[in-house]
Amino acid sequence: MPWYTLTGTPGAGKTAVLRLLEVRGHADAVYEPTVFFIRNQGFIAPTAARRISLEESLAFEQVHELTYRELGFTLLDVPAGSLDERVDLIESFTVAGRGARRSASGG
Repeated sequence: MPWYTLTGTPGAGKTAVLRLLEVRGHADAVYEPTVFFIRNQGFIAPTAARRISLEESLAFEQVHELTYRELGFTLLDVPAGSLDERVDLIESFTVAGRGARRSASGG
């Protein structure tokens, strides 16, 4: 499977998504110019390492998205949802690198 970039705001659930992808066997690959943009879940669970408000997180998300687009990356939206739903969506694009290149949001 090619390696895609997976990004999103603090607290969006990226670590959990990455861990489940690893458990499902997605570890060896090469990078692609496509970014899975993990959207904010609509809440933030503060931790010792994550000291950002929801409002700051949403502003960060906008900057992050704009920067990736300006650098020429193709973004595939991974909307808020359960961990399994998000990983299933990512896998639908990446399983064996055979999925059609399309926007997860339908565009």
